[in-house]
Amino acid sequence: MPRLRAGSNDIGPENAPRSCMDRRQPRMRVQRPGTIAFGGSGTMPCAIRDVSTGGARLEVASPSWVINAFDLRDVMTGIARKAVVVWREDCKMGVRFVDEGDWPKVGQRRPAPSFGRRNHT
Repeated sequence: MPRLRAGSNDIGPENAPRSCMDRRQPRMRVQRPGTIAFGGSGTMPCAIRDVSTGGARLEVASPSWVINAFDLRDVMTGIARKAVVVWREDCKMGVRFVDEGDWPKVGQRRPAPSFGRRNHT
């Protein structure tokens, strides 16, 4: 099924996603857990499949429940970005980041909490 760009009513080549060769920012393939936050009205788990400085590709159980603008949080790092949906297909969706931010590097993780004795100097 062809992808439909948000705000468009017709399905055609002009609404199809760009190929990997002509993207503005290169995408990194990742397998990360994420959370979609709906502005105080709840959250939904998602899987972040690829990411760039400009956007990401997500998988969700029910994309029809996802509103067009939300906060996307990377569970592994705790970093959140404001995102808008630009396309939806089955359980996948593409989002564009609309805030200024630097998505973390693939190997970056949230610092582990320290437990145990405190260091007193």
